[in-house]
Amino acid sequence: MFEKGDKTVRELRRVLKEEISLYSQYVALIRKERSLVRKFKHKEINASASERNALCDKMAELQKKRISLMKKFPDWQQHQRLSKLIALYCHPEDRAELLNLTEKLRNVATEMRVESLKTSQLVNFAMKMVSGTISILWSATQSVVRSYSRRGAVKESYHPTRSRLQNLLKEV
Repeated sequence: MFEKGDKTVRELRRVLKEEISLYSQYVALIRKERSLVRKFKHKEINASASERNALCDKMAELQKKRISLMKKFPDWQQHQRLSKLIALYCHPEDRAELLNLTEKLRNVATEMRVESLKTSQLVNFAMKMVSGTISILWSATQSVVRSYSRRGAVKESYHPTRSRLQNLLKEV
């Protein structure tokens, strides 16, 4: 059991607060990015994507620190949940604050997952819309030949054509 104000507990408290702060920044950035996607502002989206990557790197680094701190708890392999380790091995005063921080971190992480899902759905919709538009534009440049098979089924084939001004007779 860790004593009140132990170095490991203080470090864990600091890491949890930093993680909560980074996750909150990430959620705000995702919301901003989603509004940029709606307005089709690609330059700002690229800038926020690089900022998002930097935040992801910082979050991964803090997660590794948190896991290394968890390894300092006795029996950390049996109880792989941080809240369980805190409940078992921390001083009651530290326990209350740390459990509160873990709950905040869990809530922010859940909010981040929800916001990320919404943004990815919007981006996927936008990509499909762009892809569909390109497909429509491409098919508009092609001439369609429809023919019927012996059984009455319609076969469509696309044949690229030249401009009417490029026909052989127009050139002569």
